[in-house]
Amino acid sequence: MFSPRALLPAACLILPHAALAQVTADEIWAAWQDGGPGVTTTAEVDRDGSGLSLADLAVEIAQDDGSRTVVAIDRVEMTDRSDGTVAIRVPGSARISRDDMPDVAVILDLDPTEVTVSRADATLSYDALSPTLPLRVEGPELPGPIEALVNGAETTLELAPDALTVSSRSEGVGVTGLFPGETGTVNFQLVTGPSEGTTRADTVAGLFASRGESGTGAFEAEQSTQDILVRLTGGLGGGAEAVELAIAETSIATRSAPARQGTEGTLGGVELSAALAPGAPVQVLGTLDRLEWSGTIPGAAAEDEQTELGLSLSVVALAPSETAWETFDPSGFLARTPLNLTAEISGTGQLVHPGLPVPLAYELSELTLETLSLSALGASITGGGSVTAPLDPPARSGQLSFIGTGLLELIGDLGQTGLLPPGQDVGARMGLMFLTEPEPDGDGLRSDVTFGPDGAISVNGTRLR
Repeated sequence: MFSPRALLPAACLILPHAALAQVTADEIWAAWQDGGPGVTTTAEVDRDGSGLSLADLAVEIAQDDGSRTVVAIDRVEMTDRSDGTVAIRVPGSARISRDDMPDVAVILDLDPTEVTVSRADATLSYDALSPTLPLRVEGPELPGPIEALVNGAETTLELAPDALTVSSRSEGVGVTGLFPGETGTVNFQLVTGPSEGTTRADTVAGLFASRGESGTGAFEAEQSTQDILVRLTGGLGGGAEAVELAIAETSIATRSAPARQGTEGTLGGVELSAALAPGAPVQVLGTLDRLEWSGTIPGAAAEDEQTELGLSLSVVALAPSETAWETFDPSGFLARTPLNLTAEISGTGQLVHPGLPVPLAYELSELTLETLSLSALGASITGGGSVTAPLDPPARSGQLSFIGTGLLELIGDLGQTGLLPPGQDVGARMGLMFLTEPEPDGDGLRSDVTFGPDGAISVNGTRLR
């Protein structure tokens, strides 16, 4: 996918790290031409007394998969200023595409975007301001163009000798598009409130790399957005007229070095709504107070080395609305308590197949369930334990323990509502009693799952395999 930063940074990022003696249009153009491995920059240059004018500017950037991203700009004007800065202006549009998909392109209208280039000590700064930044995605397979408008976009790129930093913010974004649906064309709309983010890398290649996977250096990125609304209408099928997803706030951070990658994020104030019949009003179906996650895995440079890894997930108050409750449980048999989940996993492992997706790329030597707490519908499950060689059955050993409360009552309630067909509730009870045993104090059911020796799996002392 293309990013709005792929245009001006596509030219700006190819500057060398060494500080220039002074900032002039000629020196900036010379630096753009000397883009380094994988970057080719060409244009027709017209020099005058105040700077440079570039026509038919083309920047080609080689990607890890062998393709090339092509940025084509009709005209770029550079003006030397008396205060030692350079003003860069793109009076028209820019087209961003890939050579393996030449018919699909992102078109940006950069007028009246203006970039000011300045220098402080050894750091060059590119400050871009776009009161409005329209863009669209075009392609022969799309029912129509995908159009977006970024309001109040501000971007700063800082090039220091040992680091690159891109900071951006906007007042809001609006996106519209058409997509194939089950019964026709689906209209897509996305609207956001204020957004801001920062990306840092220690090399130009690291800034373009995806989460440092190429091993080119350290990489950090943070992005936060408020008041997100996604709306789908038409062609949804199933009688649905509209679906809306509202998110009050989001934040996502990615940090990685060649030997380690990690991510963390939050979603807050989530609400799912829909109109499920022709002419029906849009009604709330469910809400989520908060979702938090974090994870770390070994990076490409940690191949064949033991590295710590971890994953945590927290779900707070995921619940159907009263309208949804009345749909599948009108008699009120189920305890109307929200779903809450806390899970934390740690372990050690090594990257043995860098080209494969997670988790196939990793060989785990130990996996520990530090915490598991799940509650919903009046029932709860807690658990913990540790397993060595979890992906190698003959060598696998360890134990995981779980305690459940209210599970038998929940099975009965599900049978009462009809969500468990007649007879299946009896089978569910029998299966639960086979895999568990009562706690000594009678408060809950316990299940101890033991692995080993020689690939055996036992539950509460009874061998299953």
